[in-house]
Amino acid sequence: MPRSYKRKTTIGGSSEKSLKAAVDLVLKKKLSIRKAADSFDIPFSALQKRIKTKNFEPPGLGCIPIFTPDKNMIWLNILKV
Repeated sequence: MPRSYKRKTTIGGSSEKSLKAAVDLVLKKKLSIRKAADSFDIPFSALQKRIKTKNFEPPGLGCIPIFTPDKNMIWLNILKV
């Protein structure tokens, strides 16, 4: 019987829409950070870190790319020739 992989972590599990909505409500002083985290099902520490560093983008998982997409296309075109 084949084994099936079960993800053991919830890192990056919150959606971009819910993260932005929670941040907007906190910045407009309509909800506290803890209440927004509970209502949108986002970890409190993750929401607190996003507001403190003013980084409202969703977390990027994996390696940081070396080339920008434009430079990557240039290299691909050079290598095809």
